[in-house]
Amino acid sequence: MYNTSFHFSLKNIILFLLLISLLLGVTPNSQAQWVQTNAPYGGVVSLFAVSETNLFAGTNNSGAFLSTDNGTSWTQVNSGLTNTDIVSLAVRGTNLFAGTESGGGVFLSTNDGASWTQTQADSSIIDVYSFAVDGTNLFAGTVGTGVALSSNNGTSWTWINTGLYPGTIVYAIISQAADLFISTNFGIYRSPDDGTTWTSVNATLHGDIFSLYSDGTNLFASGQQTGLYISTDKGTSWIPRNDGSTIFPQINTFATSDSNIFVGTDAGLFLSTNTGASWTDISKGLQSNIINSLVVYDKYLYAEISRNIGGTFSESVWRRPL
Repeated sequence: MYNTSFHFSLKNIILFLLLISLLLGVTPNSQAQWVQTNAPYGGVVSLFAVSETNLFAGTNNSGAFLSTDNGTSWTQVNSGLTNTDIVSLAVRGTNLFAGTESGGGVFLSTNDGASWTQTQADSSIIDVYSFAVDGTNLFAGTVGTGVALSSNNGTSWTWINTGLYPGTIVYAIISQAADLFISTNFGIYRSPDDGTTWTSVNATLHGDIFSLYSDGTNLFASGQQTGLYISTDKGTSWIPRNDGSTIFPQINTFATSDSNIFVGTDAGLFLSTNTGASWTDISKGLQSNIINSLVVYDKYLYAEISRNIGGTFSESVWRRPL
């Protein structure tokens, strides 16, 4: 005879499994928890880059680091890197490019950072804040000298500044479909011809625009105390995306995963699932609300944070499931 005492409803089974998961410390992704990783030592992680199964971190005074185990361990990879102030990274195939400041120029590694060589034959390409890769073209955004283009892995460079002001600082450069966009100390510019000519697309945005990002369709921009703006028409017009009372300060970093957009600020880490129409603070569990850099890698979101301890800033890298 069937023993009904052993019969569980579907609801009871689900409740039972949830109880077991809580006892084991497992939480659903909607309540994903942050875990601190073993961060690179010796400097602030200014940015991340992903190349196949490798996660790279560039620091402000300790060069480049490589992790192959989701941040559990990091290896310093600086052989040949004569300037360790890395402020930009770019990946094209098996090539990894590092842009430096303090007059260091651009460095290239073809073996996952095991060794580096300085690329340019002259010293004209110096402080490189940003990169963009488009096919065989590598674009470099510089401090005070605009944009440079190389089609031979940095061996030689051509300045492409028609339409830009002298002294242009390029904070970010991105490729979207057939267009290039840059954010500068004079606002935002667009080029439809690989940088041959540039046209201002500021609309209501002016001055220093430090952050610029594309999700493949839309552009997102932020300047100092301007909040976040979105453009759906290649910069012709810009719409505020600050979710009413949630006024973002300067945005330090962006990341995307599918329809999720993440922004890191000096006031926390925020997530939008509706193209920036509304935002959720996902900083809970982090030791600080100062988010310097973000990257999505192997089903995880990584965040580099700064923590002020007695006037001294301590840096750490955290991750959570997407």
